[in-house]
Amino acid sequence: MDDSQQASDADAKYAPFLAVLETDPDDPMVHYGLARMYAGDKRWQDAVGFLRKTVELDPSYSVAYRDLGQALEALEDAAGAAEAYRAGLPHAEAKGDLMVVRELKSALARLDSAG
Repeated sequence: MDDSQQASDADAKYAPFLAVLETDPDDPMVHYGLARMYAGDKRWQDAVGFLRKTVELDPSYSVAYRDLGQALEALEDAAGAAEAYRAGLPHAEAKGDLMVVRELKSALARLDSAG
């Protein structure tokens, strides 16, 4: 399979989600789903855009902050990642998302020690 065929297959994978997004552009779950797909394909910049939209539409979507931080780290934006982790922490705590709270605190500690 050549590169153009792989790109076409990847774009086709996103098509159903993008179609839903056209009919319901304010659904944070659709944005989050697309972000996870892009992150899975290491398309970090695309993932970041959809994750930012996710938390804009639903600021309490705490796991999206974690994923946003991870995507920003993949783009070597440690400051942006730390900002995302910090922004998500109060939302995760308010929702009682203990696993996400631990992950956000761990990521912040790791960035602080590297920094």
